[in-house]
Amino acid sequence: MPMKTMITYGQKTICSFLEELAGEVPTLPAGGCALALLGALAAALERFVAQLTLKHNTDQKVREPYETLISRLENLQEKCIEIMDRDVISYEKIIKAIKMSKLTQQDRARRKTGLQKAKIGALNPPMMLIDYGLEMLRNAITLIKEGHDAAVADVGVAVEVAHSCIWGGIWTTKANLQGISDKIQVQQKTEILERFQNEAEDLYAEALQELKKRL
Repeated sequence: MPMKTMITYGQKTICSFLEELAGEVPTLPAGGCALALLGALAAALERFVAQLTLKHNTDQKVREPYETLISRLENLQEKCIEIMDRDVISYEKIIKAIKMSKLTQQDRARRKTGLQKAKIGALNPPMMLIDYGLEMLRNAITLIKEGHDAAVADVGVAVEVAHSCIWGGIWTTKANLQGISDKIQVQQKTEILERFQNEAEDLYAEALQELKKRL
């Protein structure tokens, strides 16, 4: 039976996506897809706050950086939605490799190579989401300090969502690394994850500190 490739998750209603996520067959969509949605939610919340702040400010020196920020957040939101599909596609490749023939030694070697390639490819979506989440935490700190008073709590929600997206990406990547035999690849990615983790916690702590000053 041919594999079903869904590349329209960004067009689904919330309820239909949740039902598919909770489906009885534990395949796709799964955690990575949910993480990408978290990233898109954080970006959308920050866009809302940035746009509200821009609307109530006539100083051109302030408006220009906020217009740039809004454009970037819109781009981040789109990228996160795209990753919902990319994550599904990457895991379909893993499933396809798992189902490859193991009848002969040549078949097994081909399957092993294909599976390793697919698993390495599956590292990209969650690691991209970690990177985007870090950017959104940095944006959030600016918005907490400068954003419109009526929307500070919304930035706080964006902080929590972006932080969850980052940590979900870290856990997902760590799990994926367990199935990769290339020790150099594993070491490199592990070191990157450690840097991401440290930056995430520093930014999160700073964001919370700034939130407590305003709320």
